[in-house]
Amino acid sequence: MSDAVTEPQFDVISDGGLDAYAELNNRVEVAPFSLNFGSESRLASDFTREDFFRRLKAGTPHPTTSQPTPQAYVTLLEKAVRPVLAVTISSGLSGSLNAAEQARTLVPGTQTTLHDSRTLSAAQAFQVHAAMTARQRGHTVGVALDWMQRVSEQTELYFTIETLEYLKRGGRIGRVQATLGGLLNLKPVVTVDKKTGAYTNVGRARAWKGALEAVANQVTSRYGEGTPCGWACCTAKPATVPKPCWSICAGGIPSCGRALRRSIRCWRCIPGRRRWGWRPHRARGPGKAEKREGPLAAPATYPPDGLA
Repeated sequence: MSDAVTEPQFDVISDGGLDAYAELNNRVEVAPFSLNFGSESRLASDFTREDFFRRLKAGTPHPTTSQPTPQAYVTLLEKAVRPVLAVTISSGLSGSLNAAEQARTLVPGTQTTLHDSRTLSAAQAFQVHAAMTARQRGHTVGVALDWMQRVSEQTELYFTIETLEYLKRGGRIGRVQATLGGLLNLKPVVTVDKKTGAYTNVGRARAWKGALEAVANQVTSRYGEGTPCGWACCTAKPATVPKPCWSICAGGIPSCGRALRRSIRCWRCIPGRRRWGWRPHRARGPGKAEKREGPLAAPATYPPDGLA
């Protein structure tokens, strides 16, 4: 398929659930999340990562996140000169889609199509990449929706958490459960269920290394050992410095790279980056910040139709 740039028929926007990658076609405007420390509320983009992790470790008050406001979407829609395709974080994790729906009714002059990615982070970035590439090639919104659906079917997102302390602080698990997990050094392996769009626990392991081995096993059990994959590593560990693509493929990031390299044949690799590391808010209440790490992997048939 030709890579020639043609006149686009629509524009793409997203939200704060997106982890945009320079290596992907992810240059879109975003309706931001808010980050709250007690009574202090600011746009997440206003915090440096160093400041965020410093305040997270301090622990008082424990940070929460808030979904984009309808007005944030209204601002983006009012600027649009073409029909808009909005790609949101999973509605099972956030009320962002609902905010976009409200904005659509407030700006009836802009033709707006909403797409629930049913995921977040790098997996959402893969879908945005598909939509933006369809846009760049002059395709319709319908083609972009088809490509995103096919990308979703071929994409897996897993992560694990270094410590249960932040889940305890945020009220996600009880003190006894956190204490026992700490004593046994248990790490959960979590994914986003593609039907419900909500988090689901698919395993657990002892120690950080064991958890990352379990993450790699989830990918190989789904697609088979040795399946060529394109993958990206997101890390929220404060001490981790993002490495270039070749370093991840070669195991330059010890935690993720080595476990994955033993079982997954890398077809396309996206450089690692540091994730803010907050757990998205559910529609009924705020989310809780925490540290996590894991890979996003898709089989070599991604992207569809030669999408590159």
